[in-house]
Amino acid sequence: MYDKTDFKELKKVCTMLNEMEEVTEQIKLIGTKKDAICEWFIATVEKLDEDGIVLDEAIIAFYNDGLIKNEVEEEENEDGLDENDYGNPTDDSKDEVEKEEVTDVPPEGKKGKGRPKGPAKEPKPKKEKVVKEKVDKPKKEYELSPLGSRKGSQAYDIDLMVVTGLTLKDAAAKLDTTPSRVHSHIKHLITKGFSIPSKDGVYKLVK
Repeated sequence: MYDKTDFKELKKVCTMLNEMEEVTEQIKLIGTKKDAICEWFIATVEKLDEDGIVLDEAIIAFYNDGLIKNEVEEEENEDGLDENDYGNPTDDSKDEVEKEEVTDVPPEGKKGKGRPKGPAKEPKPKKEKVVKEKVDKPKKEYELSPLGSRKGSQAYDIDLMVVTGLTLKDAAAKLDTTPSRVHSHIKHLITKGFSIPSKDGVYKLVK
């Protein structure tokens, strides 16, 4: 489900949570599948938020923008290169081993009766290995929402709803998440300087 989520960053923020005294159920990062770690991370952050615990900005940022689900297909490389085009040698680029010329050897028990050996051939020079020049992969540019969240994240969808107006319950139902998850992202947007007041339970961006 979360194959496109940056696993290195995920381990970093989960380690931070594991070290918090308020977290009573730690998770083992070694040997645990990425999806399970992501679900633990989401549940833990939401529980701490409901308990009024102040979280590190890195944890909040990853919670809002770092969890990428698989619904959005990863952008293809514009140049159509695969991993073998970035310096990884393929089977075809390995050294070719020249087979040595084998002269006829008479069968065992029939010494001297084999075909006469021809003149020794000069060994062919070995081909030099061609080393492909490593080409740096172009950095991908991700589409962002009007409020700065990356497309493919749940935060991106919440951003679009905030622009037109949303209720926590309705937004949570549409995104298959919890109202506290939606509310947490709205609070994050407010800390970034956006004005999102609530009127009759409806949160809407004020430009």
